[in-house]
Formats: sequence, C-alpha cells, structure tokens
Amino acid sequence: MANVGFASLCLALGLGSILSFVRLHWLTKKQTWLVYQGLLFSLSLSFFVLITGFILNDFSMSSVAEHSHSQQSLLYKIAAVWSHHEGSFLFLSWLMSFLPLCDLRRWLSFTDKQTKEYFRIMGRILTLWIGYSVIFASPFREVFEISSPGGLNPLLQDQMVIIHPPILYVGYALTFYLLGLGLLGRQNLHTIALLSFGFLSMGITLGSYWAFTELGWGGWWFWDPVETLSLLPWLVTGALLHRLKGSKMFSFLPLLPALSVLLGFVVIRSGAVQSVHSFAFDEQRGYSLLFLIIGFGAMTLTARSQVLRQAPFTKDIFQKIAFWGFIVCSFILLLGSLTPPIFSFVQSKNIELSRHFFDTLSTFIGIGILISLILFEGKPFWRKKNIIGLLVFVLCGATSLLWTLPSGSIPQNLILSLSCALIILCFWKFCQVPHFRLWVHSGIAIAALGMALETQGRLESSVVLKQGETAEIHHPWNLTFQNLTPLKTALYEGARAKISLNNQNTQAQKTFLPERRRYFSQNLLTSESGQKFSFPHAFLVHMGDKTSDHAWFFEFSYHPWVFLIWIGGTLIFIGSILVAIKHET
Repeated sequence: MANVGFASLCLALGLGSILSFVRLHWLTKKQTWLVYQGLLFSLSLSFFVLITGFILNDFSMSSVAEHSHSQQSLLYKIAAVWSHHEGSFLFLSWLMSFLPLCDLRRWLSFTDKQTKEYFRIMGRILTLWIGYSVIFASPFREVFEISSPGGLNPLLQDQMVIIHPPILYVGYALTFYLLGLGLLGRQNLHTIALLSFGFLSMGITLGSYWAFTELGWGGWWFWDPVETLSLLPWLVTGALLHRLKGSKMFSFLPLLPALSVLLGFVVIRSGAVQSVHSFAFDEQRGYSLLFLIIGFGAMTLTARSQVLRQAPFTKDIFQKIAFWGFIVCSFILLLGSLTPPIFSFVQSKNIELSRHFFDTLSTFIGIGILISLILFEGKPFWRKKNIIGLLVFVLCGATSLLWTLPSGSIPQNLILSLSCALIILCFWKFCQVPHFRLWVHSGIAIAALGMALETQGRLESSVVLKQGETAEIHHPWNLTFQNLTPLKTALYEGARAKISLNNQNTQAQKTFLPERRRYFSQNLLTSESGQKFSFPHAFLVHMGDKTSDHAWFFEFSYHPWVFLIWIGGTLIFIGSILVAIKHET
C-alpha cells in the first residue's frame, strides 16, 4: 500500500513538472486540463492511500507507525493524517489542487490562454510543494521492523483536532488560489480573499478554544510561536481586503498571504523556535524548508512580473488607516517571532519575548483599527447630518467608557468603550441598511470586548491539597479535594480527582473532574482539565504532579466573558462567507 501511495505522489510531481516547464503553445487547453486532472487524481489517490493506511492500521508505513495506534478511535485515526508533519503537507497539497476547481463560475470566464497560464502557475507552486514531500517529507516510507506503535500525540487527542486543522488548512489553500489568480492578472479577487479570511478566522477561533481547554497552554491565547504565526496570514489578508477598490488590481499583496503561510511552516517546523506543537518539530529538514520558501518566492516573482505593479490606494482614508493597522500589527508579530531565532544564531544566546510585549503593542494597534472601523461605519451620520443618531452613538460610547473606568488600565478601558461603541453603531446601521459586512466588523468588536473583559476579570490561583482538604483561593470561593480515582485504559493509566468549588455567599457548588494521565507508548504525562461553563463565566481546574507527602498540585482559573471571543470569531466567519456569496451573486 505504501508503494502505491508513493508512486502516485511521484506521478503527481511529474505531472506538475509538465505544467510548470512545458511551453504554453505546446499544449492545447484540453490537454492542459487533462494533465491537471491527472495531477489532482494522483494526489487524491495518494491521500486516500494514507487515510486507508491509518484506518486499517498498516504499520508498515512510517507515518502510521509513528502517529497511530490500533486502540485509537476511528475519528482520531483519521485526524492523525493531518496531525503530523508529512501528512499535513500532503493534505494541504491536495486542498491547494482541489479547491480552485470548486470556483466554476470564474473558470467559465477564463480564455484559453488564461486557463493555460493559471495551470502553469499552480503547476509551479504544486511542484515545489509536492517535491518537498517526495524528497524530504514522504509519509510512505516503509518500516520493516515494528517495535510498538507510537499513537497520536496525547496533546492532540481532543475533538478539536478533527475540525480545527482542516478549516485552517482550507484558509491556507485559498491563499495560494488567491496568489495564482493575482499572478494571472485576474481582477475581482475580493470573493476569494473574503473566503480565505473567513476560514482563517474560524480556524483561529477554534484553535483559541482548544488552547483554552488545554489549561497548560496559558488560557485562550498564549503567544506560542504557532499561535503567533497563525495570525500572520489572517492579518495580511485583512489588510488586502482593505486595499481593494472595486475590481481593480492591487500591487503585490496577493503574494503576501501565501508567503506568510509558508513562512509559518518554515519557522515552526524547522526547529528554529520551540513550540508546544511538538508534532510539527522538524529540525533535520529545516534547511530544505528554507530552500523551499526561497524557490517559492523566486518562482512567483518571475512567473508574471508585469502584474506585480503598484496600484493607487483606495481613496477612503479610514480604509487606509485599517490597512496600515493590519500591516503594522503583522510586522510586530513577524518581528517578535523571528527575533529569538535570529538572536540565538548570531549571539549563541537564547532570548524570549514575553507575552507582555505582544499584548502591549497589539493592544495599541487594535485601538487604532477599532477607531478606523468606527469612523468608517459612522460616515452616514455626518454625511447626512443625522445629528440625533450621532448624539445617540456618542452618548452610548461615553456611557460605556464611564462604566469601565473604575477598573482596569486605560488601554483596556479604551478597548472596552470602543468595542461597545462599534457594536452599537453596527447594530444601528444594520437596522437601517442590512449589510453582512457589519457582521464582520461587529464580530471584531465583540471579540475585542471579550478579550478586554477576560483580561480584566481573570483570576488564577495554585494550591497543594491532600484528599479531604479545603483551601480558599479567591473570596468567596473555596476549593475542596474530595477523592481520587485510579484510571487505566489500553492507551494510558492515571488518576482522576474530584474537586468541588464552593461559593461561601450563595452556597452554590460546582464539581470538576481533572485527570492526570501517563500514556504508555510515548511515556508522556499529560493533564485533562476539569471544566465548567456557565455563560458568561468559565471555570477550569488543572491537575498537576503529586508531591512527596502524597498531596497534589492544582491550578484554578476563572475567565469571565471569554465566550465573547469565540462568538466574535464565529460572526467574522459567517459574515465573511455571506459577503462573499452576496458579492458573487
């Protein structure tokens, strides 16, 4: 089975090379189309073989032997396909070749020359991508001596691994489709940019929820390198959307989202930075990834250099402000991500930029973006001299500001007041002239509101307890360690604690069941947090190690209004998709 998968992958590489290097006039449109269909079929067959190997427990394939286990559930076996380095590259390659064919209306408008030129551009992109998989990251290497299956990384054994990576990868694949259309010189790329922005938003939102439920990762956002670099394509695509003016072409921006995706792959998987996403660690192939991004950049820049011309900015001053806000924020994230590995290489010293660095700078940039959105959406007030509406808006904003001043820092209060004002403004405008763009802007405001409220109201505490002991963590809450139950399955052994959280004022009680596990195959200790969600609050209890005197270490955290972050991200996704559909129709 491994030989079939590898042979089909090599065939896809050969067909991609034909599209890349054969002169356009040597192939007709029909022949070019048939070659691309063959490439898609070969990639699909290779991907199907990999999935089948995981389902049937074919441990003769290295990827299956290292990342699957016969005792894992069927869904986890399928999810393991894209949860490791080699499988994720193959999955993204398949999406990059498949998704463009779903845009039939656009394809019907292509001329013969444009169709062949597009296939040539995508052929070059896929040749580099598939070539890397064949030479350095093949999931079909054969294993002749099987010791013991590795199994899916315990940190990834969560329901989110089934839906979070595919949604994020769809957004990544759409950035490459956007790049191909941009290099082709096609106009009206707004729809694809919106779809990419929507899927990236949903993928990041699901990742935020996943990081939140894994308490050891630092709440809903920890500025881990993977989290940080996942924001780059989202920010660049957001900047691109504010750079568009009607259906006119716009400079070299279609290149940047795809390059930011590839840069994230290089930095995270080359071993240059340490990440909790240990499944993506690929130190041995770091230089090959670097050569891939250099070749990718050179190929795209020479593919159609006459298209990469500077176009005038949109005339709307507020869209300019939003554009530069996204760009500056992208630069800050890029600087913060690349500074530690560069400094380590030059000075042979390890440094780390703290979470405070990202929080502080992104807060001030976020304030600028919120102000630009408020001014952009508020244009009808002063253009139509709607004094009553403007006064209502100002009063609501001032009220929200006064409501938040007693607590929190000035930047957080500004985020709160500006977010409330933008939500009110979007609702006001939607009642007058419904437009799904307002869903996106209000989603950004709701997410920003949730971030500010959660940051201001978050409570965290650590205690060491023996069975039967009680400790006061934050008045009026007490944490009681009731009992401990041993656990043992085919994959792991461990213990489950029963923890009760008691409110001294209301006598209300919440019960948590955190777990501490040791997985046999990896000999890895992990924790499963106990969670209680009651809108708008979220409570988490994390179980740590056992002390020498038979006590256990516990971490308690309280997160108010954290749901608003995920509600806002979902609104951005829905609004982006609806705007894209409306724009197409």
